[in-house]
Amino acid sequence: MPLPKASGAIAGSVLLLCLSAVSACTGPRQPPAFPGQAQSFVGSGPQCAGVEPPPAAKAAGLTRLQFCDDFSDPGSFDFKGTGDPGFKWYRNYWFKFSRATSPHDGEPESSFTMRDGVLELHPTKAHYQSNMQSAILKNDRAVGYYINRETGGWYVEARVAHPASADGVGVWSMDMCHVYHFPSRCVRFVEPDWYEYWEGAEARATHMWISRRNQIFKEEPDCNNVWKNDFDPNAFRTYGARTTAAGVTYWRDDAQVAACDTMPWRGAVVAGPPEGGYNVGRYPIYVGSKPGHSLKLDFVRVWVRP
Repeated sequence: MPLPKASGAIAGSVLLLCLSAVSACTGPRQPPAFPGQAQSFVGSGPQCAGVEPPPAAKAAGLTRLQFCDDFSDPGSFDFKGTGDPGFKWYRNYWFKFSRATSPHDGEPESSFTMRDGVLELHPTKAHYQSNMQSAILKNDRAVGYYINRETGGWYVEARVAHPASADGVGVWSMDMCHVYHFPSRCVRFVEPDWYEYWEGAEARATHMWISRRNQIFKEEPDCNNVWKNDFDPNAFRTYGARTTAAGVTYWRDDAQVAACDTMPWRGAVVAGPPEGGYNVGRYPIYVGSKPGHSLKLDFVRVWVRP
């Protein structure tokens, strides 16, 4: 969640320090079988069934659609906040279901509207750009969809629209080993920011964080691409991010706009940081914005290798 100004960077560090302060888990929790084996996360809606991968995904061999929601089925969203399996989206926020089993007090159901194949989000609470997410932890078990390092690479695309005045819009992720200490707490973890929008600036970034003694540091050199708005975000645009061991490239409407391919640790984004082993490399999809800053989603897709 990088910010284009120094004050934002400080705020992000405070957030990560806060997350790290949660008590450590009692021991490693055995990760479940890859979630796609137990539940299909590809819908049958018009923008999921029979669609072709974008050119950048196809060029990298990422041609299998593993996750897709075009918001044509209200049943894909856990609007009631149950945290039960069987959904693609949860209105959850950090850590909550790892500590409780009852409906939470996160973003209210009234903040979400799904009609005519479009999901509208009108946030009322600050949840670090995670007003909705594709996976949570409940009773120490992962529920929902997350990108798994075992896929060996992925292409995430989200078709998003929001006002040019919006601030804090984000479609991004952070490793579950940090957010939920699942399957155990980690020292190094990755934060892929697939698309963000801060005060009129588009941001694409990939961060490696190091957590030691309840302090968070960035692995340098960092990769943070920020530039002023040179397009109209009010119209639906498809924002993509292709991640392989060679690096990360960012796309808007199938045109490349940025890249993170020079960091010496770039291969760890897919394979996982060296410190952690099987504990790292699980990435839910987070979507959110600041309170009062709305956004619309037309579809979200994830392409992986066959």
